[in-house]
Amino acid sequence: MTRLISKKLLIILLIILVIVLGLGIWLGVKILGNENLEAPSKYSAVYLQTGDIYFGELSWFPWPSLKNVWLIQRTIDQQNQAQLGIAPLKNSFWGPTDKIYLNPKQVVFWTNLRKDSQLVKALENPNILNAGPGVQNQQTQQSQQLPQNINQNNPATNQQNKSNTEQATSSEGKK
Repeated sequence: MTRLISKKLLIILLIILVIVLGLGIWLGVKILGNENLEAPSKYSAVYLQTGDIYFGELSWFPWPSLKNVWLIQRTIDQQNQAQLGIAPLKNSFWGPTDKIYLNPKQVVFWTNLRKDSQLVKALENPNILNAGPGVQNQQTQQSQQLPQNINQNNPATNQQNKSNTEQATSSEGKK
């Protein structure tokens, strides 16, 4: 009688083990096998009160910051059509590092970007931007030209810069 009970118990335990093992394999394939492309990526978009939008890896501790920072740049193509593109902040003409610290009072909103976003694909593989007509190449050239062209296009700025230079020169002369 005891032998009959132990055989039944062994069969029941074996069936439960097969079911649990099968369920574990199924869950593992379901969770690890199919990456959810609509899940958030490591990249975020941050919109500031100034109207600037920055993209990068957002961290809130110890102070809000973005690293691997990209920004939207507006350019004009040969047909005088406005074009939007992205460019790395570190390629700006003023030479910033690849990390910015945010004033939390200036952040209007922030959001995580989805893994299937075209922007995330470009951020993860910046060579995509260099493959075609090159949004990044055009924008890097433009940003390098900005300091030379800023004063040429705006007479008011020219006058302001001239007066600032004169003031600085006269104050140096007084010292």
